[in-house]
Amino acid sequence: MSFWMVLLERSSSGSIRLALLALGPIAAIAFYGYIMSRYRNADKSYQFEETTRVELQDVQGSDTYLESIGRTQEKHVEGHEYSKEPRNRLRTW
Repeated sequence: MSFWMVLLERSSSGSIRLALLALGPIAAIAFYGYIMSRYRNADKSYQFEETTRVELQDVQGSDTYLESIGRTQEKHVEGHEYSKEPRNRLRTW
């Protein structure tokens, strides 16, 4: 028998049994609170809105028009190797 079972059997009053039964939920609540406080870090979170000043400016940029490609008639890409066995071009000789 374990130590706790012997202790429960020897105790004449139910106060020790009640204390041991209450110890489980109390430990679970304490563990949950500890994990949530470490996970959430509500007291240590960075307050971006309070510590940072944001200045907005207009977006500036430009595009340069080079040429238009329209109504392409070619069915093959220039410089591309078309073969019956496509894995051959991946092979290093």
